[in-house]
Amino acid sequence: MGYKTYTSFGLTTFLVIIVALYLLFTDSGEAFDVGRFLEETSPFVWGSLGIGLCIGLSVLGAGWGIFLTGASILGGGVRTPRISTKNLISIIFCEVVAIYGVIMGIVYSSKLQTVPEAQLYTRDNYFTGTPFLLRIFIECHLSSYRICAILWWAYRWML
Repeated sequence: MGYKTYTSFGLTTFLVIIVALYLLFTDSGEAFDVGRFLEETSPFVWGSLGIGLCIGLSVLGAGWGIFLTGASILGGGVRTPRISTKNLISIIFCEVVAIYGVIMGIVYSSKLQTVPEAQLYTRDNYFTGTPFLLRIFIECHLSSYRICAILWWAYRWML
């Protein structure tokens, strides 16, 4: 991570802290209310954000895996030309990560339903937004770790 990354994250954090302190010390603290934001935000936003992250992170992870695997295949192919065709299974595993994310996005988008206003804040539906997002996020990370372990094993097996 370079200078620009640290600067952009540090500047953003600094500005958020300055705005929060300004609102706190000018008796406008209620404008900086996370609970109100969560109550006014539709659960469809969290579900759609989770689905978008599911698809986006899986495709990003697959692209990163193809980049790393392709570079190692080229490096290994220069040293030992006979193993270059055996490593195509690693590329296929990376593509499987992207396909898995797209399929999970389709499955989760089919589970989004409209809830009547009277049943929206019942005990069964109150905590459905954030855990849905966290579940998709954790499943994407776990699947990428599984694929990385399989790729490492396949790479060691081919050498």
